[in-house]
Amino acid sequence: MTLFQDTGGDPRTARAFVADVLAWFGAVGDAAMGNAPGFAVRKASLAVALAQTAQLPQSEWHALYFAGLLHAIGAIGNPAYRKGDELSERIARMESWDAPAQGAQICEAIGSLPAETGDMVRWQHEAWDGTGYPDLLRWTGIPRPAQFLGMADRFVRADDPEETLGQIGLESGRAFNPETVRTFSMWFHLSGGEIELVEAPVDALLDAPPDAQTLLERFADRIDAHNGEKTVEDEHFDPLARLGVDQRARNASTAAAIALAQPALRSASAIVLARGEWFDGSGKPHGHARSAVPITAGILAAAIAYERLDRGERIDTAAGTQFAPAVVRALMEAAKLRA
Repeated sequence: MTLFQDTGGDPRTARAFVADVLAWFGAVGDAAMGNAPGFAVRKASLAVALAQTAQLPQSEWHALYFAGLLHAIGAIGNPAYRKGDELSERIARMESWDAPAQGAQICEAIGSLPAETGDMVRWQHEAWDGTGYPDLLRWTGIPRPAQFLGMADRFVRADDPEETLGQIGLESGRAFNPETVRTFSMWFHLSGGEIELVEAPVDALLDAPPDAQTLLERFADRIDAHNGEKTVEDEHFDPLARLGVDQRARNASTAAAIALAQPALRSASAIVLARGEWFDGSGKPHGHARSAVPITAGILAAAIAYERLDRGERIDTAAGTQFAPAVVRALMEAAKLRA
């Protein structure tokens, strides 16, 4: 399945498309926060496993899965993670404490998510003794699913599962609810500490606006705002200059890796990766030239350059070097039709 197919009026297909967009946005949130690819899915799967071990209601499993998937979306646009923002370590830490609350607000604006999702995202870093954030909740004021989400975060980040089991045990009554720690210990011994990935509970999503396409556009706008105007190397960046081609290639590789990990976007990953290639072979990352560069990648690169220039000024000078002449002609014709 791909996001670029027609749903055919099938509600379940429409919900599956929404789930795909959420997975993509969750992956971008992880990238913004500096987490390894696949972190959100592993965190969501472990949180669900803990909820199942604790015999929580199935509805809470579903909300917990999506909360795990979207656990880092508050980082997108947060000053502590936003590109171009240079903050002191102290200020960056203080700003990062707002990320769970910002993520919860985003979740609450997505009508298709289970109602409890936003609360779980907001309170995933609250501590049993009241020293967590953002609301300094403590004891039974912290929902158990939110505790499972925080515990899953701790475990997925760990290098040594056995050592982490001991560390979590030592934090019983401080960071974590003692009962939650017992649940974690039970899961660990039953599973050997191996996280079994679970599928997204698509049927738990509600048939509510916004639809997948609208969500995709909203998320793309938010990501653009996160990147800011200086998305490459400096404020004087010229999209037609060879200076900065290495950085552009690194950005393209990062974006392609995120797309490749998402089944619905996998077909677009090669296009995204090749957007840093030049028609004359002097681009990156592979130095492909002419017909070896997908025409779709050339169109994407030319469109990006056009948007950064003043109504496409000078873009025709790059025909035959940076862009295929046919792509430049098509772009200029399209620009005339829009004028």
